[in-house]
Amino acid sequence: LKDETDKDVLVGLVERADVLVENFRPGVMERLGLGIEELMRRNPRLVVLSITGFGHDGPEGGRAGYDQIAQGEAGLMSLTGSGPDDPQRVGVPIADLLSGMYGAYGVLAALHERERTGKGTVVRTSLLASVVGVHAFQGTRWTVAGQVGQAQGNHHPSIAPYGLFRCRDGAVQISVGSEGPQVRRLQVALRRQGFGLSSDGAFGPQTRQAVVRYQRREGLPVSGTADVTLLRRLSATRARHLVVFPVPGPHAFSNDFGAPRHQGRHEGIDILAARGTPVVAVADGVIDSMSRADTGLGGIRLWLKDDAGTRYYYAHLSSIAPELTIGSRVAAGRRIGAVGRTGDARGGVFHLHFEMHPGGGRAVNPYPELFDLDTGGV
Repeated sequence: LKDETDKDVLVGLVERADVLVENFRPGVMERLGLGIEELMRRNPRLVVLSITGFGHDGPEGGRAGYDQIAQGEAGLMSLTGSGPDDPQRVGVPIADLLSGMYGAYGVLAALHERERTGKGTVVRTSLLASVVGVHAFQGTRWTVAGQVGQAQGNHHPSIAPYGLFRCRDGAVQISVGSEGPQVRRLQVALRRQGFGLSSDGAFGPQTRQAVVRYQRREGLPVSGTADVTLLRRLSATRARHLVVFPVPGPHAFSNDFGAPRHQGRHEGIDILAARGTPVVAVADGVIDSMSRADTGLGGIRLWLKDDAGTRYYYAHLSSIAPELTIGSRVAAGRRIGAVGRTGDARGGVFHLHFEMHPGGGRAVNPYPELFDLDTGGV
């Protein structure tokens, strides 16, 4: 275009064109004598799409832009890879592609506007802006919560199971995009294939994310673990429904949130809830035993035996439904009491301790079974 003959060819095209697309560095078109004012003088209906590397003004505006550099400086590589120390570029020139797509959107809007005004305009975008524009939830993590996203390999930071899972003869992708029925269908399908499931691994992170969401909602430091501050705040919350978090402690699940392990004297879970939260039966059965303790956390202890012989143990209830006595028959989902201690303990938090004893024998990790329940309380 520095050759006047070749430049005249371009000028002839401009005078009858609808759109001119250019991706020079800022100032190059002006030096060629084809700045915006000159282009519009020759064709007032012209739409000009100008794509740069780092914007048309500002301290970085004069830099040349390349896809590799734009992916890094726009933060995309820090979100892609096996972990925070392994930034990787996307396998296609995504900055080049996105800037072209965003530019096309702008051109279409400008052509539509020209139908009303009769005049052309200038549309501008950049490699940097196009990549920042697709940060999606990783962007709002920073703008809303002040969190810097990091690469997490093939697994989603807030949905589980949602990623690529290595198998003996290859890999499989599993994406369960919503809680409840989809999770249960996956569990059933895996059990049919002979898999013994717990809430560790694929299902554990979902509970951790529930803790994180609660911490954010309550304005607490976000750690993903149920620390003392969270427990005290949660115990004072007058929730309509029970918030279920395993409690880290000497006989509860620690950071694995549902991984089966020996809990000292027993295996079970502590379920945090506001005082007075309703407790319901998990199965059709008979009230097998009741007792009361007035020391420590105290509360009423209750055994429920279902029709298959499994016994369920509830502890730290503040009250029992008045019509219930030993031998009373209850249906699954029926309210049997409320959360809240009656002992002399000043510390600790309100919670329900729950165990499951198949066949009346030794306690087993109840978390996978609780996952299948669909009740208003727990």
